[in-house]
Amino acid sequence: RSQRSSTEPKNHKSKKNFSLPRLALGETETPGEHSAECECCHDVNVRREKRHQRPKPWSESHPVNEMITENVVETPVVDQDAEESFEFCLTEAEKVKWLSEQQFEKALVGSNFEPPRLVLISSKIPKHHVIPKMLLAHNVLHIVYDFEVSNFNEILEMVSNKLESIKSGCKAKSILLLCQGGPGYLYILRKFAVTPQKLKKESYKCVREFWRALSSHVSKIDQTESAIHISGCTLEDSFQGREVVRFIQRLVQPSMVRVFANGDQTENGQKIISQYFNIGLFNYWKAHMDDSDDEIDLSKVAGIEKVKVREEETEADVRTWSSLAKQFDSD
Repeated sequence: RSQRSSTEPKNHKSKKNFSLPRLALGETETPGEHSAECECCHDVNVRREKRHQRPKPWSESHPVNEMITENVVETPVVDQDAEESFEFCLTEAEKVKWLSEQQFEKALVGSNFEPPRLVLISSKIPKHHVIPKMLLAHNVLHIVYDFEVSNFNEILEMVSNKLESIKSGCKAKSILLLCQGGPGYLYILRKFAVTPQKLKKESYKCVREFWRALSSHVSKIDQTESAIHISGCTLEDSFQGREVVRFIQRLVQPSMVRVFANGDQTENGQKIISQYFNIGLFNYWKAHMDDSDDEIDLSKVAGIEKVKVREEETEADVRTWSSLAKQFDSD
């Protein structure tokens, strides 16, 4: 320390003291390659140039796409033409399974058998005791399940027993689920508010299995009629509600069953309702379902419909001079 030169800084350490020991060159390594490698590793300028030459997608020269908002993600409501052109994407194994189940069903009930339609009614629906009176008299079944007490397995068992009571191996042409819900959720049973987020949870596995099992009760004889209709709520009015329908559609795809959730008062919704209900009685019930009165007098609607039919008949029976002249000329 006493022999240190006065011109040399005290904290200065020679580069030689900190230099790494050179490894002995192997047989496969040449001095030129070793020196080039050391240059790249220790030359700060070279590393800096490489760093500046790297692509930077986050820089201003490469602007990032704008954040996807809900309005961008939303898909328009599928029109009727698009629904008719809907096609199922099944694997070969799923196609073979579906065709074998179709042949088995035809062997049990016969190819000329007309399957009935089925309506599942939640007891949570206001004035649900009036709904069976509005059903079409021909080939429409109904089941009223307890919203508070029932579970999914009990509902499926009721569906199976109801169809088997018609004929062994019988399945429904289509199923209408009449339950409560909102723009973005479906309320089938108590403690199970169905949303796209909850359908992915492990605790909602019973809900996913319910939709798969319910689709297996839909007839495969006429695939164009195989459908599950959801009524009583407005799922199609929001993006989240349409996501619920798409999620359920993916669950029932192996059964080649289509899922619809059109509003009851829309044109398509009225066509679907007319397959199960007397449309006049249904609309009257829909308009008075939230009234304070416990009973709905459906006879008023029936009387009005009878008057309309009679008026149409009398108009047809009225004979004018022009109609008489046409009839005389034809004779």
